[in-house]
Amino acid sequence: MSKKPATPFQPAHCLQFGLKIAKEANKRVMSVRCNFCAFFGRAKVKAGDEHAVEKRQRSSCNDTKYWTSFAPQNYRSHHESQHADLWAEYSALSNEKKHTHFDGKANHVNTLHQYLDLESDSLTFHVSAPIVDIIIADLFFQLDEVLIDFDDDDDANDGGAAVAIVKKAVAKAKQKTMTLKLFIKDVASVEEDEYVITIKGTMRNELAMDHVLTRMSFHQVAAAMQHTKERYSLSKLGGINDTIVGQYVRASVAFPLQRIADLYIDESIWALSLVGDGSTHRGQHFFDLRLRVCYRGILLNLHLIAIPQFDRHTALNTFNMLMKFLDALYSLWRRKLINVGTDGEPTMVERLNSLVMRMAREAEHHILCIWCLPHQMDVIVKDSAEMLYDGEWSKQAWSMSVYLRSQANLITRMNVKCPKKTNRWVILGVLLNFLKQYRHTIIQHVTANASDKLPSDQWWVIAYAIAPAIEEINMTFVMSQTRSLLIARQESLIQTLIDTLVTMFGIVHADDVDDDGNEFETFEQWHIEQAELVLYVKDQGSFPKSCYERLDAPAQKEVMSQLAQYTMFIVTGVDNIRAERDENNEPLEQDAPPMMPNQIVKLRHSNFIEQVLDSYRNHLSKFWSEESIDQVEEGHRYLLKMYNEDVLLHVALSKHDVQTTFNDT
Repeated sequence: MSKKPATPFQPAHCLQFGLKIAKEANKRVMSVRCNFCAFFGRAKVKAGDEHAVEKRQRSSCNDTKYWTSFAPQNYRSHHESQHADLWAEYSALSNEKKHTHFDGKANHVNTLHQYLDLESDSLTFHVSAPIVDIIIADLFFQLDEVLIDFDDDDDANDGGAAVAIVKKAVAKAKQKTMTLKLFIKDVASVEEDEYVITIKGTMRNELAMDHVLTRMSFHQVAAAMQHTKERYSLSKLGGINDTIVGQYVRASVAFPLQRIADLYIDESIWALSLVGDGSTHRGQHFFDLRLRVCYRGILLNLHLIAIPQFDRHTALNTFNMLMKFLDALYSLWRRKLINVGTDGEPTMVERLNSLVMRMAREAEHHILCIWCLPHQMDVIVKDSAEMLYDGEWSKQAWSMSVYLRSQANLITRMNVKCPKKTNRWVILGVLLNFLKQYRHTIIQHVTANASDKLPSDQWWVIAYAIAPAIEEINMTFVMSQTRSLLIARQESLIQTLIDTLVTMFGIVHADDVDDDGNEFETFEQWHIEQAELVLYVKDQGSFPKSCYERLDAPAQKEVMSQLAQYTMFIVTGVDNIRAERDENNEPLEQDAPPMMPNQIVKLRHSNFIEQVLDSYRNHLSKFWSEESIDQVEEGHRYLLKMYNEDVLLHVALSKHDVQTTFNDT
């Protein structure tokens, strides 16, 4: 009997049944995914539904459904059994609404719904004791110290103040106890100390967390839920206050941290990378920590936590806080740490006792330090601008910004406000573009009201000349802030920026200088011809051209010399940018090992062993067997063989660039 031919895939089924193509090969669809499973999860049998329990022959699945055969009756059968309500709702939509039905939905596996049974009226899960005792109960609380050390006279005079301090401390301690009420020690745990968290009232918890995600305060959340209860007569939402909302939030922080701690233990993870940065929100300083690991072949980039910093933001205080957090989360982190990324702040990267230096001393292996690329670029913009006329040019620029921001009539007339100085110097490019755009109105206003503040012709020549350069830097600055940016991509962005600046200003390398008698300016390995720079200024428009021509010969020569030094200084600075740093924040002489697919397939096997594998062999051997490490060698050898012999693989990998990882293959 001949085998019945397989049903071919129909693209229209994606819209009709809420599907997404999961895998393609040779322009053929190999599998499709159920979007209802991906975004909402499968239906659970509700308590009390005895008929459903008897009918089911095995435990329900929680994974996402995939099809490799494309019969429409299979889709329909799955939807009716697993997503009856959602499927009925979706089927009633118009095609136009079906196109956007899944937009903005969070993947089900990235939410707590994947791990918690929301059909029941309570949630129960376990969290290790260090996460609760140290992170949730210690790092997230600030209790005032009660220091009562005074003599009898002081006691008589300041007794009221002392009593107030004691009462405040007692109230805070009581508040902490109430906030941690959900965390109950699990006396039945035999492996390690654990807390059991039981949240009664699933609907109340979920709605409270929805309100918290909109940035409402705990008090506002409690009030909003009380209004909802009264308006719709929902008794399940009753009995909530700001303390209970705080309990829910801390439970929602503890559980994901436990999931990450469990992930650390996986045998596939032998290295982890940490990136830290400080920020302030509503007057409270936080230390923001991100984590990057390779979990079972998939590169994960996770926002780990934002820890409030109640003490002074010194390197020592930050280090001690970070040690408490990491030790509580996963005590073996020192064995796996491979990289620390920073923003370049002195407390993070200074030579002696910075956070990076302290972390490097804690790690069991040599670590790679990454200095934030945008921060390095910002430092270059600042240093290069402040070298113009010994800082007078940049001082005039920011002074102009302050003056224009105070002119209410001018702001009303232009219907726009001048940009102000921030802690990011790349904003200078935005300021210069603003001054260029509204130049006529600004000059007219300043001339009439404060002529002494009007910039000179030299100032305008410089402003028009450097604005395009800072704009190019700003574009690179934005692209380098991508969370998933890789080192190889950073190197590509920097090289592209250097090429753009060199071409823009007509800068040449020392080895390429043709001594034809023209006057050159020189800075380190770069040279620029003044005549070429004059043409560049005139290319910026009639106004900078007229400003330059109004200057006398000595002033023209000086402004060109200043501009030449600026252009070569900024190109030199960009050329020296290196993401990889040593513990003293100096650029590494040797780049990080090549790791991108387009690099690995072009690396000789002997070079792969020497540059990649041997660099981390001691580190790997702590977690992987010799057989597993040998498999890495064999894997690379096999990859080279297939790359050279398999045309389709060769073409696919040849299309990779510095942004493409093995996850994208």
